[in-house]
Amino acid sequence: MLILRIKKGNYRNLSLSINNEGDIIIKSPIFLNDEQINKFYLSKEKWIKKHIEFFKKQINLKKQYDFSNTIYLYNSKFKNLEYNEKKINIYLDNFNKKIIPLVNEVSNIIGLHAKTINPIKSKRIWGSLNKKKEMKLNILISILPKNLVVYIIVHELCHLIEFNHSKKFWTLIKKYLPNYKEDKMLLGEYSFILRDSSIL
Repeated sequence: MLILRIKKGNYRNLSLSINNEGDIIIKSPIFLNDEQINKFYLSKEKWIKKHIEFFKKQINLKKQYDFSNTIYLYNSKFKNLEYNEKKINIYLDNFNKKIIPLVNEVSNIIGLHAKTINPIKSKRIWGSLNKKKEMKLNILISILPKNLVVYIIVHELCHLIEFNHSKKFWTLIKKYLPNYKEDKMLLGEYSFILRDSSIL
């Protein structure tokens, strides 16, 4: 059920956001009245509808996973938890056996190579690449469908040429992944994985 929350405080301007539960949050300066806030809300209806639809898709996707009883691995494979091995060790093992070889495979295809590939635990990002050409990939990348893993890898490798998210960067991505926009949008729907503390 959609919930609209209005917070008044020492804010300079009106702002609108949607939290992880899909609730709409409007922050308003104290001096603005209900009519002004409502006018602002109505002006953002198109943006709101777009993001509410996104959250509906994310909720439906999340229902397909049960992280409390199951470990999901690369390429949609999973194992039931019938042993005492720590979850993180299982994901690390899969990272070394499946993800690193895939990075090397993609690197060879597009001709871009990172110096190192290391797993990280993060609730914010799927991957990063610094100016030392060190690639870091979230250990939970193993849960994603293969096409999204490839998208993340290509995304990070392209930072070897364009260390930003400029138009040139996205043109480079498109060179290797013509349908990257679909992968980018779908990856956003999987962002609930990053925030789920029951996985590890």
